[in-house]
Amino acid sequence: MGSACPLDGSRHAGGGILLLSTFWQTFSRVCLTDVPASSFAALALAGVAFDAQLVHRRTRVLFGVMGAASVLSKSAAGMLPFAALILFCVLTSRANRAKFANVAESVLIAGVLVAPWYVYQAAVHPEWLWSDYFKTQLISTGLHWDRNSIVRDSHIVYYLRRLIEMDSAVLALAAVGLAGGLRIVRLRRSPAALLAACWVAVAVAALCAFQAANLPYVALVLPSLCVFGAVCGPGFVDRRPAITACVLGILFFAKIAVSGQPWSLRPTAPPLTGAKAMREYYDLNRDAELISIDPDDEFYSLTIPLPRVRYCVLDPTGVLQRYVPHYLPLGIIVTSDQFINLPRLVPQFEKQLHTWGVDSQEPIGTTITMSAPSEVSDLVNARPESDFYLPVRWLDVIDGPERAHQLVRYSSERIFLLSRAAKPRAQPVPVIPLHW
Repeated sequence: MGSACPLDGSRHAGGGILLLSTFWQTFSRVCLTDVPASSFAALALAGVAFDAQLVHRRTRVLFGVMGAASVLSKSAAGMLPFAALILFCVLTSRANRAKFANVAESVLIAGVLVAPWYVYQAAVHPEWLWSDYFKTQLISTGLHWDRNSIVRDSHIVYYLRRLIEMDSAVLALAAVGLAGGLRIVRLRRSPAALLAACWVAVAVAALCAFQAANLPYVALVLPSLCVFGAVCGPGFVDRRPAITACVLGILFFAKIAVSGQPWSLRPTAPPLTGAKAMREYYDLNRDAELISIDPDDEFYSLTIPLPRVRYCVLDPTGVLQRYVPHYLPLGIIVTSDQFINLPRLVPQFEKQLHTWGVDSQEPIGTTITMSAPSEVSDLVNARPESDFYLPVRWLDVIDGPERAHQLVRYSSERIFLLSRAAKPRAQPVPVIPLHW
């Protein structure tokens, strides 16, 4: 594409808006693969923007490698750059269209890189690959998810509302580029603009087609919106880079003035009090399992070396059991009645886990489900040797918790029940860094 590629100033505008995105900043800091998958997709398509016909071998290799990384990062969502490339080739004029052999080479490179992981999983963990990867993540969640049980908005309303609230700058940029993009794409004057439009189209379509409405999925569409708005936006973005820098600077300082947070239009999230509670409990150096009831620590307790943590959740409608039904026969998810009788059930769970290639009791009873808060009383009384972390309001349904446990109120809303039979650990626990 040479110098005709309108990306010099546009890449700064799109990249600047993306950097200021609260979604992008937030999801870049958590252990989710949406941002890496979207980043790899952007890198794969960046080469196509400069070499629309995939003439150079380096472009084909780059697309294959980055496309494979996107797939390995986020499963089916990693196919978005491939879908964008195919749509781009279909809509591009015949004179500018990439040869089939060039596209096939990129896809083949990606397939060669992706295949070993799938072959290995199919050979070593076939049950997990089918049940977790395909049946749960793609079929159940993607095609048959009952979102009315959690999210009642339609996909468009769900994502649009959150983008308006948290990333209005991205939507504004995309809206600015829409009018120019329609004209450029219709006339097919700019391959880069057409590619950006194709990327947006497949990303938004995938977001709407996938049945589970999940906020991190927004990260999969953000780069395409930023690139589309910048490439198809006003001409001064490329001709007057100083104006672009001024706009980004104004937006940056406007965010500081509005909320004191330059990376979003909203204040930062409040501290995760449950994580602080887990740190303080860890410092007690207790040699006992902890059962966290109605947990509020966002699984922070899994990141610190506690002897054993189990999670107990209230699930009267069985949503969790329907989401991962294969966890029930494996004993990973158990009901409160099953957990009370766990010693008797362990042998059958061990046998079932062994058939799935897991020779350990560790997963058994990881999650306990209750149909009503009243089940907490039987749970606490059946485990006098265990510690509990639960909402204060649930104390009213527990019969005599102080007989076997010491009640330690952590806050106005949460309380620890510390087993009177538990002893300190034989060795002092390692010190956790302040910002762990």
